[in-house]
Amino acid sequence: MRSSDSLNNVIFSGQDIAGNLVRRLELGEMPAGHYLDRGRAAYWDGRNSFGEYVSSGIYFYKLRAGSFDTAKKLVLRHTKFL
Repeated sequence: MRSSDSLNNVIFSGQDIAGNLVRRLELGEMPAGHYLDRGRAAYWDGRNSFGEYVSSGIYFYKLRAGSFDTAKKLVLRHTKFL
C-alpha cells in the first residue's frame, strides 16, 4: 500500500421493502479500489443475520466507505436452495 492510500471502513447493509434491516456486513478497513472477487468484494449470500435465506423479492442496500455513500435497489431471485 502506498502511503497516500487511505483506508476506509466499509459497511454493507441490506433492507427489505418495508425498511427492515435484513443483513449488515462490516468488511473492515480497505483502501479505495475495485473489488470484483468474492473474497474481497461486498458479497451478500441472500441470508439474513440468523443465516436463513430471505425470500425472493426487492431489497435495498447501502454501501458506505469513508465519505462514499450509495443506496441502490436489487432484485433477489432464488433459483434453488442448497
